[in-house]
Amino acid sequence: MSAINASDVRVSVYTGTPTPVKKVVARQTDLSFNRGKAEIEVSSKQSGQWAEFLSGRKNAEVTFDAFVETNPVVGEVSEAVMDDIYDSPNAYKWAIESALSGTRSREFFAVMTKFDLKLQQENGAMYSITLRVTGQPTTTVVA
Repeated sequence: MSAINASDVRVSVYTGTPTPVKKVVARQTDLSFNRGKAEIEVSSKQSGQWAEFLSGRKNAEVTFDAFVETNPVVGEVSEAVMDDIYDSPNAYKWAIESALSGTRSREFFAVMTKFDLKLQQENGAMYSITLRVTGQPTTTVVA
């Protein structure tokens, strides 16, 4: 059995016009891809004292931390671009990837709903980022 850990994961965003280019936002980071479903109540008189539900539409939220890159190299996103993404009302295309064979990579459109700066005494400055996924993510298995 093998396990995927944070050192195997990379988060990227597609930025730029007219043709967006994929740039790395975070590497080796704690990340959560939280999925849920809305509940549709279908209780009736026959339900008695208990509520009854059907499964509704799916939703997802991604949370992760990223180090602030004050001098990003080619292929990395800058702090200014991250500010622009947060300020924008538009959804951007994002990717969560691993190069490990047999793992799943996901691409999706999302709006950034949280962009907190954390200044820590012993570590570098970090962003705490939350993305609200809009639409269905695509999933591919790494060969």
